[in-house]
Amino acid sequence: MGARNTVSIPKQETGTHTISLWLTTSVNNTELSSTPISFEASWSNEDNELPLIWLGEINPTIIKYEDAIIPYMVFDPKAEEV
Repeated sequence: MGARNTVSIPKQETGTHTISLWLTTSVNNTELSSTPISFEASWSNEDNELPLIWLGEINPTIIKYEDAIIPYMVFDPKAEEV
């Protein structure tokens, strides 16, 4: 089993942020790097009362009269249930 590593992310501003991670190593004086893995995370600070709206990937090419599918998520910090 490989080595375990933990990274703490400091408090972020309210909003959606992209986090990327990858591994690097050196083998025979050659630097090797893995393919980055990226994901999005949302932070909502205690004083924020505005909803956060996240839009997913949108097809950049839309043909006239074709339906546009726009994935989205909403977080309302004032809602009683999450």
